[in-house]
Amino acid sequence: MGGENTLTAYFDVGNAWYGGTSLKLLGKMGKDQSSVIHLYSADLPVEKSTTFTTTAKASGETALNAVLTLDDGSTETLKGDKKVGTDWTTVTYDLSKLEGKNIRRISYELASSEDNSKFQFFFGNISMTAEEEKTTTVSNVKADDTEFDEDGMYAGVRLSWESDADASYYEVYRINQDKTRSLLGVSNTECFYINTLPRTDDTNKSEFAVVPVTNSLKEGKESSVTIEWPDNSLPKAALKASQTLVGTGSSVTFDSNCSQNTENVSWTLPGASEESAKGESVTVTYDKAGVYDVTVTAENKSGKDEKTYTGCIVVSDDLGKDAELTLLSQRKPTEATAFVNDNEAPPFAVDGDVTKKWCATGNPPHELTIDLGAETTISQVGISHAEAGGEGADMNTKAYTISVSTDGAEYTPVVNVTKNAAGTTLDTFAPVTARYVKLSVIKPTQGSDTAARIYEVQVYGSEKPLTTP
Repeated sequence: MGGENTLTAYFDVGNAWYGGTSLKLLGKMGKDQSSVIHLYSADLPVEKSTTFTTTAKASGETALNAVLTLDDGSTETLKGDKKVGTDWTTVTYDLSKLEGKNIRRISYELASSEDNSKFQFFFGNISMTAEEEKTTTVSNVKADDTEFDEDGMYAGVRLSWESDADASYYEVYRINQDKTRSLLGVSNTECFYINTLPRTDDTNKSEFAVVPVTNSLKEGKESSVTIEWPDNSLPKAALKASQTLVGTGSSVTFDSNCSQNTENVSWTLPGASEESAKGESVTVTYDKAGVYDVTVTAENKSGKDEKTYTGCIVVSDDLGKDAELTLLSQRKPTEATAFVNDNEAPPFAVDGDVTKKWCATGNPPHELTIDLGAETTISQVGISHAEAGGEGADMNTKAYTISVSTDGAEYTPVVNVTKNAAGTTLDTFAPVTARYVKLSVIKPTQGSDTAARIYEVQVYGSEKPLTTP
């Protein structure tokens, strides 16, 4: 240090040049008072072609000289070709007079152009190379595979490309609608997978650019490819009901489950206390026994979609007002296509203990079948997934179906979930008569893990067929 300068060194991840981290110096600097920081021991021969650069930035204009200690113990101070500014600045040093010598230590001398009691300096990159690297050219970028969610709002994209030489790595960018770029990731092979890419504009297209980068961080010639998104300008109508099997005088809440691009939601509810309504949610009362349809309409500037749920609500005099449904599945016989061991067997999915689970490994789908013992009326199924049992949220079941049967041979699907992330789910559906309930785990986790982890399955309804007018 020199004069009254006081500097302390830290690693900084918020001001890294080209990713990674930077070395941050923080403290007090007097005007034109130099400080020296020793960074590296080395054994670097200087050749005629050797080049030396340092990329840095500072809170104010700063001179940055390289101080090199040689084999013979002598020290050479090399003046940088420019001063470091508030933006990342690459400073070059002339090594010609050191040709044939070996560098044993690399240090730097800093001097601020102004007094600064809150001085900051960031080392981003130090490069010493012996010969010019050849840049790489990327060509023939392809989208080998694309997969979209049902709303056309997210995509999985598998890219591949060719290059005329080995790059250190490849940067993959998304070209935004305003021509700016968003870095999606880095690959050290000639392929890259983009998971859950969000749809960010209304062009129905996304362009990706692949940029090769050498060891000295020189960018080569890039190439790009464009994918087509499905047209999702029209909304899709869907709903969730708080309960579908109720007693006379009971209330039911309907929530919109329409696609994300929906702007307005309206309801048609024949037989309810309010037969038409608007909004994301509506609560109504059914005062007379019967079977009732529900229609939900999703609308935006591009048009509308209407969906009618036939027989969605069953109102019975056999149930009291706001009566709770019966839990039908607890400790009933179960079967599964697979399970890990006797400690994670199918019966643990219906034992009422959320600390124990049914776990199945191998290739999905994994199926769990519950025999309710007799024909019953069922209208909803609750599931405790991995997170409910204390595991990570990334292990929650993402996609599953629920099917029902009266004979255990022919099954009818009543629930199809494709993008769940929750630790507990409650799926309601139009009441049906069934003895067997089958849970099919299609995508067991949020990622690539193929093990199903189900801590509890609870089937609700009535033990006997219900009578309605």
